[in-house]
Amino acid sequence: GAAFTVAVNHLKSKGSACDDVGDPDLGDGAGNCNITRTMAAQALVDWLATDPTGSGDADVLIIGDLNSYDKEDPIDAILAGADDLAGTSDDYTDLAYAVLGEQSYSYVFDGQLGYLDYGLANASILSQVTGMTIWHINSDEPDILDYDTSFKQPAQAALYEPNAYRASDHDPVIIGLNLNSAPVCESALPSRANLWVPNHSYRLIRILGVTDPDGDSISIRIDGIWQDEAVDAHGSGHTAPDGRGVGTQTAKIRAERVGNGNGRVYTIYFTATDSQGNSCQGEVKVGVPRNFWSPAVDDGPLYDSTIDPDAVSSLLNSVAMQQTALVPTNEDWLA
Repeated sequence: GAAFTVAVNHLKSKGSACDDVGDPDLGDGAGNCNITRTMAAQALVDWLATDPTGSGDADVLIIGDLNSYDKEDPIDAILAGADDLAGTSDDYTDLAYAVLGEQSYSYVFDGQLGYLDYGLANASILSQVTGMTIWHINSDEPDILDYDTSFKQPAQAALYEPNAYRASDHDPVIIGLNLNSAPVCESALPSRANLWVPNHSYRLIRILGVTDPDGDSISIRIDGIWQDEAVDAHGSGHTAPDGRGVGTQTAKIRAERVGNGNGRVYTIYFTATDSQGNSCQGEVKVGVPRNFWSPAVDDGPLYDSTIDPDAVSSLLNSVAMQQTALVPTNEDWLA
């Protein structure tokens, strides 16, 4: 199954005494031990970059009470990753800020809201995060309700109930993950790359070569069929529509091309979806060469193969006739 590494941390608190290591409160709002926390954060990302669990999987989450608000040095150190440079591939993302925004909070101190509790995702796992929230079962509740009955009168202690509320002074962070990988469409190919002879008949084309890293079953849906010759081309290319099967698993395309052209190339667009609901999109090309010796030249997906120009023209003429019938004559105005 899928694997990822979780590093759970509780960095030195803002109220701890760090004067003896030269890390006092500098009065900048970060509290005591800011340097200590920053060095711990740097050591953490350096260590995680070595794959300490030996999983061989690059997916990493850092969670826990980091005792630092989101713009403080320890958080910046983690966000920059092991290379200490922001904007590079080893950066981490603060999920609370990315999903919930600047007003996120998980803790209340002297009536001020902020968050000290984090979910930090590296680039490898970020695309697999399905959501994140902070469950406000603690910070919104008065501490008179909590489990800590120290210094409380019996009447106050009696308010405690063994439920989720005020089970801590911090709110828990909840992160959703989908570790199932999407199918891979890059190696897709058609069941037939060339159609010969050009006898105007439909040929069935299946999409092959789509793989799934997790071994999940895959279903294919045809999204569109386009071609590089006009659907209503004259001569040997004048049979329409030239493509069918949109919305199904198999495309049907017509084995024909303009006789004096450079061959026809169909582009078939598809979506591959695995049994977990993950998907990828891709395309394959099928050629109808001008002759047996010369491959078709791809001039680009210019025309929708599923359109029948004659049917469209007939429909437009019918609409035009109906509109004409609705226009009042002079006699209608005088009546």
